[in-house]
Amino acid sequence: MSACAASWGWHSSSPMHPQVARVMEMVVADRRALHRIPEPAREERLTAAYLETALRDMGLAPRCGVGGFGILCDLESGGPGPHDPGASPLIALRADIDGIRVEERTGLPFASTHPGLMHACGHDGHMAILLGAARLFAANPPMHLRLRLIFQPAEEQHGGARDMIRHGALAGVDRIFGAHLWSWLPTGTVASCDGAMMAQTERVTIDITGRGGHAALPRGTADAVVTASLLVTALQTAVSRGVNPPAEPAILTIGELHAGSAPNVIAASARLNGTLRALSGEVMETLRASIRRICAGIAATTGATIEVTFISGYPALVNHTAPFGQVCAAATAVADFAQAVPVMAGEDFSYYLQQIPGCFFFVGAGDPAIPVEHRGHHHEPVFDLDERALAVGVSMWHQLVRNLDYLRLSAMA
Repeated sequence: MSACAASWGWHSSSPMHPQVARVMEMVVADRRALHRIPEPAREERLTAAYLETALRDMGLAPRCGVGGFGILCDLESGGPGPHDPGASPLIALRADIDGIRVEERTGLPFASTHPGLMHACGHDGHMAILLGAARLFAANPPMHLRLRLIFQPAEEQHGGARDMIRHGALAGVDRIFGAHLWSWLPTGTVASCDGAMMAQTERVTIDITGRGGHAALPRGTADAVVTASLLVTALQTAVSRGVNPPAEPAILTIGELHAGSAPNVIAASARLNGTLRALSGEVMETLRASIRRICAGIAATTGATIEVTFISGYPALVNHTAPFGQVCAAATAVADFAQAVPVMAGEDFSYYLQQIPGCFFFVGAGDPAIPVEHRGHHHEPVFDLDERALAVGVSMWHQLVRNLDYLRLSAMA
């Protein structure tokens, strides 16, 4: 055990498992190497090549080019006797691999070498953690389980999970688990919840067609800017008056307003772009109905024509009860477990959970010595994670698989 790895206990009452400690130097090295080469969704060529090389160096046989630049890597059980593919439960562990279009400003010595691109959401850490788990299980495979490691491209806004599913990522899988490093939680904490944990998302586009004219002669016009302004404020009532926020969390955000061509011209058209977020399909439909009703009322008031278009995003991420209990058991063995408050961000791991039982969880990656409001958070150009959290992540995969291996299939119904 190296001095560096051994010093990475985050929890005095839960010392790091020696097998985890032995891989931690490589986990950190993987994270930093991957951090240098972020690639956007559907362009993760160098990232996939790095992952393939690492897995082959472990003696594994990854299947590459799945759903784009995705990788599947199966590990057989280590029990005695012939290995019948149908005899042992198959458990999938997933990491996402894409970066985002952000210019990094961390000043880290291993900062992005790709201009305008950054691992600003922790996916570099997710990959490094799963590679660390791969090293553990390649050397010491579970006795009664088979594992499938899923390295998924295009999580950020592109739904790469659907492509992976279409290309067989879940074929034969009994249960799936996913993790996300989370800067809002302190290192040493793991959080999850039963049921809805992350939001269903949609985009909304509102096109306004009015009648333009000279700013000095407004009579007879239908001002698209005035109409858009009325809409931006009125639409907030879709949540504040249309749903019951404490019981039915929802968010409507108008993030873009495009209108006008000159200061002395009454605009004839405008466009609003925004997002909707809710934890259930019923609440999302309530929001849609409220938006349509508000738009119809304002159109009647200003004389403009208003067209509303909804574009589906990710479904709500809904954890299953039994896998959630298994995550809780693993978390309490290696870290501090916290009941997660549902988050209104979207996550395409939800597509896997629509197909088979599973659970998603957060791994705290915020330095406890830095106040939450002063940390660089996800998608910010100064985002960074506390690298001690990598050990928590590897420990979670290690403990979870050990527990499931002990339980075998009898407890997976």
